[in-house]
Amino acid sequence: MSTVGRQSIGRYNLSVNTCLPTALLALAVFGCSSEPIKDAETPEAGETTAAAAERVATETLGKGSPASNSVVELYQPALRVPLSATSLAFNRATPNELWLTLRQFPSGKACTERDPSGCAALPGVVAILSEATGPEPQVEIKEDGNSWHFMRRPTAIAWGDGELFATCGEARTDNFEDLEIPYAGPALWSSNPEIFGVEPTRDQNGTHLDMLHETPYCMGVAHESGNAYWAVNGEVGSLDRYDFHAPHQIGGEDHDDGEVYRCLLYTSDAADE
Repeated sequence: MSTVGRQSIGRYNLSVNTCLPTALLALAVFGCSSEPIKDAETPEAGETTAAAAERVATETLGKGSPASNSVVELYQPALRVPLSATSLAFNRATPNELWLTLRQFPSGKACTERDPSGCAALPGVVAILSEATGPEPQVEIKEDGNSWHFMRRPTAIAWGDGELFATCGEARTDNFEDLEIPYAGPALWSSNPEIFGVEPTRDQNGTHLDMLHETPYCMGVAHESGNAYWAVNGEVGSLDRYDFHAPHQIGGEDHDDGEVYRCLLYTSDAADE
């Protein structure tokens, strides 16, 4: 695992708005895959948002019961450090190539400037399964050169256009944990084997292509279009729309063209208070 790396800094715009519960429904149904967010149906008369989510999911994925589906084990992490698989997505640029985000289980140790003993448990890695739909998938484990910051405790992965994809993680900050300012959010990557996880040069901060830092405790991410993604903000209870716009150079730090649009969620009862 990599050790503590440099911080990633930048300037970008943040807008805040208020949204109806149906916005949450859209991400609840479609946010855990590499597919773009689709228009979810609004709840029917007398139907709760949760019931609507289940109905749309059944209509989209279902057309059947759990008994009509089967589960096949493709990969079981068997590394020196126990890892948990948290999300998966097929690489749109490479047929039958499946990517899984992996992270260590919580260590309970601190990760501060004074006591960095817990920092080594924070970096995430990916397992890349080639020929994932075949009888014998081949597995390669890859890690970004500064995964302590850019892929900390990953929870979600979503494929974008071509070889580009985004990840986000369950962390308040992607730096030392005793810093007051929350500083975590999704990162943009390339799946190109000559870019992702390659040993960075002295001028590169890892191999990421972009990162913005407005979504602490991110619990889900979904692609919209271009380099725009939606993320579930676990700290403030919002949907955050990120548009990275043009990626910067590999391992760069210029995030000035990034935009973040925050969609605060509320129920009708909360709106009346």
